[in-house]
Amino acid sequence: MSRYGIYLLTNKLYQGGFPWATLAVNLFGCLLFGLIYSLSEHKLAISSETRFILLVGFVAAFTTFSTFAFENVEFLRHSQWLLLGLNISIQNIAGIAFVFLGAALGRL
Repeated sequence: MSRYGIYLLTNKLYQGGFPWATLAVNLFGCLLFGLIYSLSEHKLAISSETRFILLVGFVAAFTTFSTFAFENVEFLRHSQWLLLGLNISIQNIAGIAFVFLGAALGRL
C-alpha cells in the first residue's frame, strides 16, 4: 500500500516518459534502509532479528527493483537509449547517496 500511494502521488505530479514514481520509491526506500540500519546500530536497542524484519521484510519489499529492471527492458525494446542511461545512472548513484544520507541522519 505504501508503494502504491507514492506511485499515485508521483504520477499525478510528474508526467512523461521517465519513471519518476519508481525513482521516488527507490530513493525513499534507500533513505529508510540507511536510516533504520544506522539507528539500529547507534541509537535503538533492537535485536538483529527485528532489524532484519524491518530492513528485509518492509524496506526491501517496499522498493521496486523488479519494476526498475522491467522499465529498463522496455527502454531497451523501444531503443530509448537516453532514458535507459538516465534511469540506470540516476537510480544507482542517487540510491547509494540516499543510503549514506539515511545513515548520516540516523547518527544525528
